Amino acid sequence: MRRGATLALVSALAVVALPARGETLQDALVEAYNTNPQLLAERANLRATDESVDQALAGWRPTLQFNGALGKQQFENTPPTSNQVPGGYNTPRSIDFKLVQPIYQGGQTVAKTAQAEDTVKSERAHLIALEGSVLFSVIQAYFDVVRDEAVVELDRNNEKVLQETLDQTQAQFRSGLVTRTDVAQAEARLQSAHAQRQQDEGVLQSDRANYARFVGHPPGKLVPAALRPQIPASRDEALALAGSKNPNVISALFAEDAARDLVAATEAQLLPSVNLVGEANRTDDPLQFSGHETTFGTVQAQVTVPIYEAGLIYSQSRQAKQKVGQSQGLTDDARRFAVQSATAAWETIQAQRANIVSQQAAIQADTVAYEGLQAQQRSGLRTLIDVLNAEQELFVDRTNLVKAQHDLAVAEFNLALQVGRLTAADLKLPVNLYDVNRYYQTVRSKWLGLGSDR
Repeated sequence: MRRGATLALVSALAVVALPARGETLQDALVEAYNTNPQLLAERANLRATDESVDQALAGWRPTLQFNGALGKQQFENTPPTSNQVPGGYNTPRSIDFKLVQPIYQGGQTVAKTAQAEDTVKSERAHLIALEGSVLFSVIQAYFDVVRDEAVVELDRNNEKVLQETLDQTQAQFRSGLVTRTDVAQAEARLQSAHAQRQQDEGVLQSDRANYARFVGHPPGKLVPAALRPQIPASRDEALALAGSKNPNVISALFAEDAARDLVAATEAQLLPSVNLVGEANRTDDPLQFSGHETTFGTVQAQVTVPIYEAGLIYSQSRQAKQKVGQSQGLTDDARRFAVQSATAAWETIQAQRANIVSQQAAIQADTVAYEGLQAQQRSGLRTLIDVLNAEQELFVDRTNLVKAQHDLAVAEFNLALQVGRLTAADLKLPVNLYDVNRYYQTVRSKWLGLGSDR
């Protein structure tokens, strides 16, 4: 009996502490960084947002249009004059080129470009936030599987110990050393252990499915993680970083700037605009021009002054200003949420560090008490239920230690997430980091072309 309990303890601690070959946390994070659908979709969304800058800059560029016409015309002169034919058909045709070069748009182009730039910056911060969220989901799923595999292993060891206890109790009952009540108590504890293991195995399978969702494949043999994030040294530092460096806060700040730029772009529509217009035309209409072709070209400056736009622009301006207020509220909410989440993570870290120390001390005490009660029970000084209760306390504390180690690790990564330090670069993952500038620089001043590298 004592030998079985000792083996169970050694085996349980081996599950938690001993390294093994297999899939590491870094492997899982690399796989997710390269293949996670959420990340791939958000990168594509950022590239789409990059195009808004090029679209805004188009306000500085010329536009060139070509119009051509070719037709068949029937005519009849009634009554014809001396130099006219009675009737017939002719083929009028014309070509026209028109070039418009914007000179001044009331500041719309400048404001729209600023809005697009701020929107791109906001989306880049949002990509960092999503990257951290995805990596954290992988980390949590990884530690969940490791925890639940350890818990299931403890369940099996517990069942083994309780089975040995039942076998010994049944042998003692046949020898008349214990009563039928003792056998029933041992059987009840064993059946309860069976039920607990089945429940924990169900949780493990659910966690394995969650892992596959974020990583892209079911977990193999997971190695207890050695990777740890860089976290602030103090609570005050953690909260200050969460309020200023959290990617969601940064994204909200740039979105707020973009909302202000929209107000400027809207109100710029009330100002005059100036365009330089050049046009070249060639027309051949035998009826209108007596069989001669006519060619002309013009260059002129066109000034447009809005007088009254049915109140539309004024309404759009008021609407844009309300959007600024909305953006300010969203920024404040993002900051409060980041600080609240960082606070919760910091307190969890402190609590679980103390909890681990307590659980380790409890396991040592439980082991001594359990072995002592076994010896006393063999001497007739203690009952079987005393031994079973001691064994249960030892099992619960082992399980609680595994869970506390899990909760501490997850809380540390959560704190890193809240202060903006949970990225592939921060974790030094061996990956080709996604370059947010590559596509942006390619298309920012792209005048022609339908395709572009990612």
